Amino acid sequence: MVSMSKVILLVFEGKRTEPNIYNSLKQYFLNDDKRTVIYATFNTVIYKLYNDVLKKYGDFNFDLIEELKLNNSSIPDEIVRKNVAEIYLVFDYDGHASNASDEKLKEMLKYFDNETENGKLYISYPMVEAIKHLKSDIPFHETTAEAKKNIQYKKRVNRECDECYKQPWQQSHWTVIIYEHCSKLNFITTDSYVFPHRTFEQLEVFEAQLEKYITPANQIAVLSAFPVLLLDYYGAKGLYNKISSQLTMP
Repeated sequence: MVSMSKVILLVFEGKRTEPNIYNSLKQYFLNDDKRTVIYATFNTVIYKLYNDVLKKYGDFNFDLIEELKLNNSSIPDEIVRKNVAEIYLVFDYDGHASNASDEKLKEMLKYFDNETENGKLYISYPMVEAIKHLKSDIPFHETTAEAKKNIQYKKRVNRECDECYKQPWQQSHWTVIIYEHCSKLNFITTDSYVFPHRTFEQLEVFEAQLEKYITPANQIAVLSAFPVLLLDYYGAKGLYNKISSQLTMP
């Protein structure tokens, strides 16, 4: 029997890739306290969440979990908002989607900014496959993608990433993935490619993407939402301590 007052709910965009990543991740993370982590899938892009849920409510006063159930998510019937401690939403930027809008995304990041209240939204740029877009001879801070075009990004990642990041991932792989993406997060926001000493608001990250990549160059800095979520969950020092024993890079 799940203790609902201890539940952490993860809401993923897709029903396949994100759960596969989470099932690998939970072997090493999000498994070290008494709370129960469950996930559900929304099964379509973030901009449909805006159109079908947020746009309906002028004052944004609604029950997210019940709305997600109405929109064909896979949230179990027994899960209700009052018994869920934290909600994290993990979606793609998907700038090439027909209903994509930077203004809509900004509005959602402002609203979904607290995991214990409305929920907290995390974005993968340009999409979930960014998590494995790592190659040993290409500096990750230089890795970008087209922001608004359908460039067959999944195929590009499979061509470019090191073979070891095509899954299944061991703890050593997760260490590198987390270190690189958290350092890239720091680079996007502060121009310094080192593991951060603090967390960042997700709107701050998106505004940095807009200022440095999207507006001037129609590019996006490749970044996965999963390591960024872990950075917030454990704190910068806590997450670094969890990966440092396997860290072999500077």
